[in-house]
Amino acid sequence: MAIDRIRVNENSSRTVTFTIQDNQGVVVPLADIDTAELTLYNLDTYVPGPSPAEGIINGRDAQGVLDTNDVDIHATSGLVTWAMQPEDNPIVTTRRQVERHMAEFRFVVNAATLVYPIEVDVVNLRKAA
Repeated sequence: MAIDRIRVNENSSRTVTFTIQDNQGVVVPLADIDTAELTLYNLDTYVPGPSPAEGIINGRDAQGVLDTNDVDIHATSGLVTWAMQPEDNPIVTTRRQVERHMAEFRFVVNAATLVYPIEVDVVNLRKAA
């Protein structure tokens, strides 16, 4: 699966959308989703491990997002809408003009795990150090 990539200014909001599909390309309705989680992290500082992992942004470490925590999933179309908050887009280190974050959505559907990665380029609005 290709990784989607978006660009957002630091400490700003943005709406992100995508459609959940199974491995055959069939849209997954909300009723078929057992769990939905979001992990958001800085690509330079993330160290996976016991929760809370280092580099996690805004407490989104395998955070439940099944129609909660700023994420809505349409009942039949599989459309996922994430209302990114300013706290989701901080500049963690000031040495870059654009900082790379990763949002990983994980859905469990009929015992299968579907992963949707989204690379988030956060623009540093202040002068990079």
